[in-house]
Amino acid sequence: MEDALALATQKWKRQGRILKIILFGAHAVGVGFQPLPGGRLPKYSILVIVNDDRIVDQSNFGKHADDRLMREHAIAGRLTTPVSLSVRGIQSVHKDLLAGKSFLCDAVQQGLMLYELPGHSLAPPKPRDSVAIREERLAHFEYWFTNATEFLELARIACARGWTNRGVFQFHQATEALYHAGLYVMTGDSPRSHNLTWLRDRCEDFAPALASVWPDETRFERRCFVLLHNAYVKSRYDQRFRVNDDELSWIDRHVEMLHSAISELACRRLGETAGTFPLSH
Repeated sequence: MEDALALATQKWKRQGRILKIILFGAHAVGVGFQPLPGGRLPKYSILVIVNDDRIVDQSNFGKHADDRLMREHAIAGRLTTPVSLSVRGIQSVHKDLLAGKSFLCDAVQQGLMLYELPGHSLAPPKPRDSVAIREERLAHFEYWFTNATEFLELARIACARGWTNRGVFQFHQATEALYHAGLYVMTGDSPRSHNLTWLRDRCEDFAPALASVWPDETRFERRCFVLLHNAYVKSRYDQRFRVNDDELSWIDRHVEMLHSAISELACRRLGETAGTFPLSH
């Protein structure tokens, strides 16, 4: 936080503070060392609450922290387990707690407080009517799942015409939309993020079985997911970015697996009316 705001000129930035750091997800509830389907161990899930929503929207604090944590794990080796970071402003946290949003309510109620600045209590989570919750989540699911289905069709059209970069970009969009759909089903909330790794981690915190969609036992499997992850930027701006037919085929197959898994998840959580959008071929 100090590094990100060191050169700030606005008063609200200079007064930026971390109010709370909360460990949530698998490690907070004592199952963090149980392998996910596919053999991977869960990442540490950390919620950082700062004193001003504008710090989240108008500073690089979250990105800097993500980069540092990634280096500490992948390069320096001082972290043996990767960390998935979520940064939220206190105003939006209070709003979501009072609205009964499951993600914040669960993180606060079930999480472990790692750091806390005194004098900044959180609003009590508000219980909500189950029927209203279901209807709200169903509406979000329908929006994102329909988008995902359309992105999948566009990806396949692009690939059929040999537009491989356009195709893998649309596969990325489909995957992103599916994870948003899943998070709305499970938590009633989803972040404004294009980061597939982050979205994947969030979904797998709540539905560990989704981890089996992306096997990573071979170099080829890991490369394919990295290509999909990077496609949001590199497929449009990096002239050296390439995806071959085998990689596209693997990505297509596993995005469709995710499509089916999210549909089934929604059916279980929301009832038979969810997940009924056919994927045409």
